[in-house]
Amino acid sequence: MRPSRRSPAALALAAALAACAVTAACALTAREAEAAGARSGDARAPTREAFRASQRRVAALRGAAQAKAPRTLDIGVTVREPTTGHTLRGRGAIALRGPDALRMILVGPGGATALDLWSRGDAFRFAVPAMDLVKRGRVSREADHRGLPVAFLRWWLVDPMRGRLLFHAQHADGEERFVLRDGGAVVDLRRSRDGSLRARRSVVTRAPGRAPRVEVETVAARGFGCHAARYVQHTTGLVVDVTCEREGTRVPPSRAFDDPDPGEPLVAPGQGRP
Repeated sequence: MRPSRRSPAALALAAALAACAVTAACALTAREAEAAGARSGDARAPTREAFRASQRRVAALRGAAQAKAPRTLDIGVTVREPTTGHTLRGRGAIALRGPDALRMILVGPGGATALDLWSRGDAFRFAVPAMDLVKRGRVSREADHRGLPVAFLRWWLVDPMRGRLLFHAQHADGEERFVLRDGGAVVDLRRSRDGSLRARRSVVTRAPGRAPRVEVETVAARGFGCHAARYVQHTTGLVVDVTCEREGTRVPPSRAFDDPDPGEPLVAPGQGRP
């Protein structure tokens, strides 16, 4: 999983993937998000025993889904660029090691690196080599990765169902709904009887003199792990379709999870290393 040379095609793919890193102007206001996402007829207070049963259910699903042993996913990626609507394609690999390590490298046509994401513990590094863009920060500081899918990918790929359970309901058609608090984010996840999933991650951001805004990311997939999925970043309009070609049997080397820039500081929001 080594980054490779540049090419014009890879630059185009990199630009689409990096769009989320340089703009969040489309973020919903808190009131807009509440109006759009808070409508539900599920709000019935559970008994204490029912809630404990729900917590056990979350623990069981989390234990079954999280990446325990190191593994690798080979993926294909299709990106709809939000500004022009162009569709771009790439391939890549994701190395996972529970409970908190992730490395993802995507390449465009010609084999040039379009995106290199590393995250381990509370640290992350998001790099687009073709644009000389590098962002480093802490996953626990939402402002560090505003507009980047860092926390969502960590939650989805490495440790699904992580968070404090706020609500759980099971419907007559077999669909389950879970609402979880994951740090500063609220995750609303729905799991169908066939195992397919829909998740919505919302984070409220506040700045002096500005109305609170909500950043929303969603994913729909046929299940956790090696399954097809569609990711949408609503703050930018970025749409990414992922096809998991196979779950590799090879164990990723430990160096895949080493910091690519050892000794570099975790920079402040908005800063980077050109």
